[in-house]
Amino acid sequence: MSNFKSDLQQEKIAANNGQEIIHSKNSYARLIWYVAGLPVIIVASYHIVFGTWTVLPKFIPSITLVSFLYAAVCTNRYLSDNHMSYRAIGLSAFYATAGFLLIFAVLALFRFYYSRSFLLSIYLMMVTWLGAAMLFFQNRRTNYLVIKGGVADKLRNFSEAEWEFIEKHSRDADLSGYEGIVVDLHAHDDKSMLNWLINSTLSGVPILHAANIFERYSGRTHLDYLAHEGLYRLTRNNYYQAFKRFWEVVFVIVFSPLIIFLMLVTAVCIKLDSKGPVLFTQERVGKNGNPFTLYKFRSMVTSAEKNGAKFAQENDDRITAFGAFIRKFRIDELPQFWNVLKGDMSLIGPRPEQQKFVRYFREEIPFYSYRHAVRPGITGWAQIKDGYAADLDTTVNKLEYDLYYVKNRSFSLDLLIVYATFKTIITGFGSR
Repeated sequence: MSNFKSDLQQEKIAANNGQEIIHSKNSYARLIWYVAGLPVIIVASYHIVFGTWTVLPKFIPSITLVSFLYAAVCTNRYLSDNHMSYRAIGLSAFYATAGFLLIFAVLALFRFYYSRSFLLSIYLMMVTWLGAAMLFFQNRRTNYLVIKGGVADKLRNFSEAEWEFIEKHSRDADLSGYEGIVVDLHAHDDKSMLNWLINSTLSGVPILHAANIFERYSGRTHLDYLAHEGLYRLTRNNYYQAFKRFWEVVFVIVFSPLIIFLMLVTAVCIKLDSKGPVLFTQERVGKNGNPFTLYKFRSMVTSAEKNGAKFAQENDDRITAFGAFIRKFRIDELPQFWNVLKGDMSLIGPRPEQQKFVRYFREEIPFYSYRHAVRPGITGWAQIKDGYAADLDTTVNKLEYDLYYVKNRSFSLDLLIVYATFKTIITGFGSR
């Protein structure tokens, strides 16, 4: 019997080692694919469009911008090892499309020589090449050994990884093939477990905090864990905040003709649909808890708040016929681009709430005020992940998404939110 168990254990170790070798080969193959992709795409597109190399110097600006775009897409953290999937194909296509629109704008603005046929060929080949990478080099599902207790118990809800749960540690446990041991140490006070974890670390097996793994797979910062971790991480990325302010203002200015046109059409439709002003203004709470005046297109009857402010509900009878349409597709938010230019808001950040609700939530929800560490946004991580909040429980859930954004804000995450926002606008998800 012992020989049989030994044979099974050896087979498991061999299988796990084989998976690691395959995973390593896939990583190298993916790297080679990405590195080879840029010269292949440029050379093939140039040969197809021109068939001669005599005019190559004229296209150095175009090729340079394309190279930067290709490198940016390939190194984006949300298309990296832990995120490669079929959904990433749409994300890479979105990044490439947005990037090429920017390239066209830069080339036209600075009057560099370019060929639309050449750039279109590169664009199509780049989308195809990156999409093929997503299909060919998807990683195996990550396998974790999870010690039950605390935040670790919540990991059952995420199917993106394999979770093997155990009640307690075992000195004879076979740890080969696991990405690491996941444990919430705040839920355990067993000294022998701590010694086992230390020995496992010395043996090369990573020990992963359950709250960090929960954050990775849920996109939420667990409030209980934030209390243990401390709040120092909420104040980082000051340099990115300055860059973010710059690119958001440029974005609003560049697209202002389209924004103004849509606003004029919307204003006319609101006047034809119902009596009352076109715009709705309300005091909201912004960065560092400072109040500001938020602008929206009116989507409700003028007497909507005669009995005081309250959350919008499904099938709310205060919403006008045209108001339901503009709320569904977020058109009512267009005047907030003025708030962005003024510096009251960002394009991306936690949604600003009314002072009345903020006071209530501060009393009831720990760390609620820390969502005000950044400027509020027209769209945000919580909006695309969890839709609309209308009570205390859903607000707690959205706060965890907001604090994830505050902790992890970056250009990559902002681009992901922009991509998801377009999908939300198209589907109308989460509107009230």
